[in-house]
Amino acid sequence: RDLHSFPTRRSSDLKKVKAKTAKPKKTPTCGPSVVSRGYPYGTSEVIELSKAMPDEVTLNSQFKYSIKVTNVTDMVVNDVVVTENIPDGLKVESASPAATKDGKKIIWKLGTFEPKESKRIMVAATALSSDCIKTCATAAYKLAACANINVVEPKLELVKKAPAEVLLCDPIRVTFVVSNPGTGLAEDVKIVDTLPAGLKTVDGKSKIVFDVGTLSAGQSRQFSATLRADKAGRYASRATAISCHWRTWAKLRVSISSRGMYRDRKSTRLNSSHIPLSRMPSS
Repeated sequence: RDLHSFPTRRSSDLKKVKAKTAKPKKTPTCGPSVVSRGYPYGTSEVIELSKAMPDEVTLNSQFKYSIKVTNVTDMVVNDVVVTENIPDGLKVESASPAATKDGKKIIWKLGTFEPKESKRIMVAATALSSDCIKTCATAAYKLAACANINVVEPKLELVKKAPAEVLLCDPIRVTFVVSNPGTGLAEDVKIVDTLPAGLKTVDGKSKIVFDVGTLSAGQSRQFSATLRADKAGRYASRATAISCHWRTWAKLRVSISSRGMYRDRKSTRLNSSHIPLSRMPSS
């Protein structure tokens, strides 16, 4: 056949052939230079490590990379420790913050992380080998189960009031005011007043007992009793307010006169104090 009878190829056809025969580009096999991992691995992450390294470095030249450490929870995480494994062919020149070296590992003790807090580690290193260098960091931590308890201190205060002097035939009205000036509940509170000989309640009892019950913080309750004396004289008694954890007392003197007038209209001074149960003086 005539040479000119063969069809000629167009320039576009030549480009297509060239494209088909071109060598593919080489894909790097060293692996990713940026990675992020949560600890523990899975849906309930606590600490996240994000490491960023250069894609490529020059042999025997110093380079830098970073490790970002993040508490991804809404809780405080304690004793966070990051460990970086240093492979052969890599020399760590410096680190910020400073790390502790343990063989082929460098360790950062980063302490406590508040919720969502992040800290960044910077590392300066030199590649001593032309091979692919792979470094691996891990994280450890302590996640405390913390519960709160409110500590309260209930207290008792007792005030006892009576006239300083009355006539022998007159009834003696005595009032008791018990209060809780502390915090929390004062439970199973009672007021007990053992009367001296010659002084009794109008119904003939020699002891006054009031079941107060529970007093909230800042609450007060008032009680009263009516007494009669068998004869003239000076009478003194000490009333005690007591609960499960506290005891206090108030002492009062009353003068009973057989005359038709009062000698003294001034009330005696009240003795009221906070006394822990272990320090309560003997009767």
